[in-house]
Amino acid sequence: MNIRRIGDGRKQTWPDDEVGSKASNLARMVALGLPVPPAFVLPIEDCAGAAEASGAAEQQLGGTLNEGIAYLETATSRKFGDRPGRSWFRSAPEPPYRCQACSTPCSMSAAHQLPPAGSSG
Repeated sequence: MNIRRIGDGRKQTWPDDEVGSKASNLARMVALGLPVPPAFVLPIEDCAGAAEASGAAEQQLGGTLNEGIAYLETATSRKFGDRPGRSWFRSAPEPPYRCQACSTPCSMSAAHQLPPAGSSG
């Protein structure tokens, strides 16, 4: 399995049927000189092979994904799980409402017109 790097300084493009439309279009944007954040993609054939294969293929997929993540970390000078202020994924603030159906923060609570969490009614 080999990742395809997007935004690594090369202006390489791939057909839709090799990497999917989204990755193909991102690569075309890079080739045109448009600013695109670095990314990586697994070719469709590799994804299909991993989905149909055994544990050995899963291990190979894990190594390939680690390679892609390492590329992103190098390209962005960030690391997954780095300091809280620099992490890749930031926690969204807790919604002000709690869903009465599951008693957890729920983005649909506002649509249900529920009272703010902690209020009596």
